[in-house]
Amino acid sequence: MAVSPLNPKTSYHARSISLPCESHPYTLKVEEQLEGLLRASKTTSTTSSLCHNLGCLKDLFDRVDDLLQFFQTQQALTDDHQERDIINQVLDGSLRLLDVCGTIREVLSKMMDLVQVLRLSLRRRRGCKSDLKKEVMTYLSSRRQLKKGIHKCLGQMKGACLLPIDKGYSVNVVLMLKEVEVITLCVLESLLSFVYGPITKSKPRKWSLICKLMQTKKKTCWVGEDEDSSEVEKVDVALSTFVTQNLCKDGDTDTGMIRVQRIQTQLEAMEVVIKGLQDGLESVFRSIMKSRVSLLNILSQ
Repeated sequence: MAVSPLNPKTSYHARSISLPCESHPYTLKVEEQLEGLLRASKTTSTTSSLCHNLGCLKDLFDRVDDLLQFFQTQQALTDDHQERDIINQVLDGSLRLLDVCGTIREVLSKMMDLVQVLRLSLRRRRGCKSDLKKEVMTYLSSRRQLKKGIHKCLGQMKGACLLPIDKGYSVNVVLMLKEVEVITLCVLESLLSFVYGPITKSKPRKWSLICKLMQTKKKTCWVGEDEDSSEVEKVDVALSTFVTQNLCKDGDTDTGMIRVQRIQTQLEAMEVVIKGLQDGLESVFRSIMKSRVSLLNILSQ
């Protein structure tokens, strides 16, 4: 069974050199991982799903590297010298993936720095209204600058997941590697979009007013605590509200202290999320590098 195409409408009428074995466990595992990630790319990204997808990407590249160790795979890649240009494109693709990983790594590192600095500032300057507002505004300003960089990177990646894959490759393993590249870009794009945050706020639901009325009877609904929001969005909303509604004026009151404490809790949760994404991304980066080195070694024979 061939690797499931990302664009099923594209036909394939070329001579084919098979992968090591159509029923080989590693071949089946690659197909399974590709199909799973393709399904996941069509769903809404959450913290848990992103971490899961990064783990699946790591496993996918590990299985790809296992396939590259087989003699039949190596023979398929080296026998047809006419395909060398196409294989070089695959190498260029892996380099592009490493570059994107490097960009996201830098984004996550900057996000972590912003969160940690703000958490420390809120602890040290609790009760000082002017300093609280200044620190929050500094975070929001840095966050806006970071989002500009993310937006630029997303623009460069835009449409990568939708690019049709040429089925005219005479080596099935090349087709597989191209599909792996495309689905990897999709996962990385969803990760960047998650860190960027929602572009537009969703329209209020019809029962939102009733919900708000019920909440006022039960307890105060704190800004930024929407269950459906990501950790990144919760912090953005809470801090923006903190400044625009001038909530820092209550910084030395019990209510103000509670607000600051809740923001600190949200920042702590966001720090945990970023750390998880950093760890997952680092594992993916190493696996991509490993498979790239294996491919370079094959072509140098």
